[in-house]
Amino acid sequence: MKKNRITAIVLASCLTVCLASPAFAYEHTVEVSGGAQGTYTGTVPTNPTGDTWGPDTADITLNNDKYYVKGFHLSGQEELVGAIEINEDTTFVASYGIKGSETVSYTVHYVDEAGNTLAEDVTYYGNVGDKPVVGYRDIDGYLPRDTYNVTWTLTGDGDEYSFVYIPSNTEETVTTETTTTVTGPGTTTVVAGAGTAAGAAGGAAAGGAAAGGAGAAGAAGGAAAGPADIVDLDDNAVPLAGVDDANGDNGDGTGVAGDEEVINDDQVPTAGISTAAKAGIGVIIAAAIAAIIAAIAVRARRKNNEEV
Repeated sequence: MKKNRITAIVLASCLTVCLASPAFAYEHTVEVSGGAQGTYTGTVPTNPTGDTWGPDTADITLNNDKYYVKGFHLSGQEELVGAIEINEDTTFVASYGIKGSETVSYTVHYVDEAGNTLAEDVTYYGNVGDKPVVGYRDIDGYLPRDTYNVTWTLTGDGDEYSFVYIPSNTEETVTTETTTTVTGPGTTTVVAGAGTAAGAAGGAAAGGAAAGGAGAAGAAGGAAAGPADIVDLDDNAVPLAGVDDANGDNGDGTGVAGDEEVINDDQVPTAGISTAAKAGIGVIIAAAIAAIIAAIAVRARRKNNEEV
C-alpha cells in the first residue's frame, strides 16, 4: 500500500513539472546568410518569435557588381519570401541574379499617411521580367498600414512602390453619455453614465485600407485586421485605389463588402497557432493522459490490496 502511494506521488510530481514547464515561452532563432555572392550586414532580432520579420536586401554587400540581389529564400527552398511570421527556427539565404542588358532599377519609399519621408529611399536592381519580393523596413514608432510585403513583375517603366506607415502607439478616445428624462410634477434629466472607448491606430481597418479609423474601430468593439502578408501589384494595378472605406465597395458594385473576407483553402483554423503553442498543448494533453492512467492504476492496486 505504501509503495502505491509513493508511485502516485511521483506521477503527480511529474504532472506538475510538465504543466509548469515554459513550453509557451520557447524562443526561436533567426539566421541570415549572404550566400555565395555577398555578405549580410544587417541585424537580426534576438527574440523574433511570433513577430513578422524579414531581412532587407539593402543590407547585402556584393562581392562582385555583375550580380544583383533578387531577394531572400528560406533554407532548403527556392521561392523568394519577404517578411514572415517567425514560428520556428528560420534561416534566410540571399538569392542572386546576373545583370544583363535589360537590368533596371526600382525604388521603394517609406512614408507616413501625409507623404512625409520616414526612412531613406532604397533603390534595388533586377532584370525585366523578374518578380522580386520586397519587405517593409522596421521603423521605430510605426507599423506598415497596408502590407508587410509587396511584389510585382519588373517592366522598366516607373517601377517603384511606397510603403505607407501609421503610428504604432497612437490611441484615440471617444467619450459618450447616456441621459434619461423623467416627466412628472417637474421634468428631471438624469445623467445615467458616461463611457469611453479607445482604439489603437495599428490595424484600424481591414488590410490597413482606412486611415485614421482607429477610434471608430475601438469604439465599435471590433477586432480589426492588420496589414496583409503580401500584396501582388500584378493583381492590383493600384493598391487600394478607389476603395470606399465605408463599405469596402469600389463604387461600381465590383468590390468586396466590408464585412466579407476571402479565406484561402490553406488557411485552416489552427494556422495562427505557433509551433511552440502546439508543443505546449501536446505536453499538457500527454500529462493529463498520464495522470488518468496513474489514477486508474492506483485505484486498481488499492482494490487488490483490500481483497487480499
